[in-house]
Amino acid sequence: MKNYRLYLFELFFALLVIFAHTNFPSGELYFDSLGRVTVIFFFMLSSYFYTKRLNKDDFSYKSTIKRCFRLLLIAGAVIVIYCSILIPVNWSNLGTPKIITEGFNWNNFQEFWKFYIPKLSFLWFIIALIICYLLYPLVYKIKWFKENKYSIFVPIAILVSAYIYRIFCNQYDWGFFSTYQVTRNFLITGMPCFLIGSYIYHHEANIKKINTLVFWLLFILLIGTTMLEAIYHEATSNKPNEFYLSSIALAVLALIYCIQKPDTKFGEFCYHYLGSTGPTFIYLFHMLFVPLVSSLYKINWGVLLIIIIADTCALLLGLIYNLFKVKVLKRG
Repeated sequence: MKNYRLYLFELFFALLVIFAHTNFPSGELYFDSLGRVTVIFFFMLSSYFYTKRLNKDDFSYKSTIKRCFRLLLIAGAVIVIYCSILIPVNWSNLGTPKIITEGFNWNNFQEFWKFYIPKLSFLWFIIALIICYLLYPLVYKIKWFKENKYSIFVPIAILVSAYIYRIFCNQYDWGFFSTYQVTRNFLITGMPCFLIGSYIYHHEANIKKINTLVFWLLFILLIGTTMLEAIYHEATSNKPNEFYLSSIALAVLALIYCIQKPDTKFGEFCYHYLGSTGPTFIYLFHMLFVPLVSSLYKINWGVLLIIIIADTCALLLGLIYNLFKVKVLKRG
């Protein structure tokens, strides 16, 4: 049975990424901090279903290889689409790149990558996810992670330690790991969050049911604390922070709630209206539309409000039409 509430939250978090990558005239920091919940949520969600697959008797590591190969193909296809659409536009606006007129060197390559190739850094999660898929079967064989309820403290300890190190040392680099892309994307986001998603699967029966009212109160509270964390790091750090503990807690809370309460009519409407790949499509291709949306949003917040109202009305009309169509088909 399809978990429509989970689909609805996937859609919600995917839309948050658009707001995070949009250059708002004000309040950009708030949306940026909330947008970071999305990848964390997707890591945990991927781990939850991957562990479910691992738990079956017919599991084969070959299926993992195939899954990783498909992810690479998806990433490659997205890169080709982005480049084929946006590079000609940038070329005409900026003129012929130096890498063509002056030849190849590192500076010209950096210039071409920065100004002519569209921003594709948001695809980092695919590589980190592939690494998690390949390594996790080894972790899965360790029974302690599956059976011991205290195993949750391992990923939490990693995340908290990295967070404290980030605050006091004001950097991500950890010795051999010389770039924050490695530490942020894999060590302090990918694998720990992947382990948390697996833990939720193994200990789902022992996790207490979340009351709907309590969930929404906590959800709103965590949104507020995530924003406060963003304000704190902006005021005290000379480097942007890349993850927040409240974001992780927000993703954990949402995943547990969706698993416990799968049914929702609105989520079912969205699923039939946008299709099963709707959230994935939004996430992968939102950067094609962000420049346009950013330019519109720079006008003023009134325009933003009008766009939100218009989008909401369009979505509701689509859902009403879809509901009417379904009823007509059933009667027919």
